[in-house]
Amino acid sequence: MADENVDSTKVENTKATFTQEDLNKYLADERRKSENKYKKANESLLDELGALKGKAALTQSERDELDGRIEHLQSQLMTKEELSKREKEKLAKEHESRLSEALKQQEHWKHQFTESTISGAITGKSVEYGVMTPQHMVAILRPNTRLVEVLSEDGKPTGQYTPLVKFYDNDEKGNAVTLDLSVDDAIKRMKEMDQHRNLFKGEGSSGLGANTHSSNKSSSILDLLKNDPEKYRRLRKEGKITLS
Repeated sequence: MADENVDSTKVENTKATFTQEDLNKYLADERRKSENKYKKANESLLDELGALKGKAALTQSERDELDGRIEHLQSQLMTKEELSKREKEKLAKEHESRLSEALKQQEHWKHQFTESTISGAITGKSVEYGVMTPQHMVAILRPNTRLVEVLSEDGKPTGQYTPLVKFYDNDEKGNAVTLDLSVDDAIKRMKEMDQHRNLFKGEGSSGLGANTHSSNKSSSILDLLKNDPEKYRRLRKEGKITLS
């Protein structure tokens, strides 16, 4: 009976000294051991999958599946803070990618609008002023043409755009000047300049009718002889009219 009483007391004393804190510590240690074991197993598997990805000849489908498994394992090995950080970085990259794509699209359509507006304006005015080959006029003027926003009378933007040509000319004294001209004014001025007259129908400097079909050449010369004999004689003297 005495032994039984001693044993009972020991048990009661043992129960009394095993506190809730001890229990929590024990459970935490067990959980940590289990987590470390699980982590090591996942790390080992992750290494194996990484080696397989680097060495094996995989199809794209198999490679995508393998990447998914690797990403899943990596996420399981991360802490909550690391997972949160990775998710933020992923969202930031996706946002940056979408923004970059949107800017590319915006720049593409801006370029398309600019080219269409400028080329269309030059082509239209070339036809109006009798340019022989409007495409040549586009090639000449396009590099020096830009779109500018039209302003209202009180200087406010209107949202409308018009082409302006940086045009190199000479003033009345022969000094070189650079002007901002509309496409209409630029082509009109070019038609007046000797060095550009060969671009226009019936205005070539190499001889009357040089820019028309040969079948019309004789009739043009006869019309000039009939209507403006003085100009006819001057052009003959300058060698700009030849008869064959």
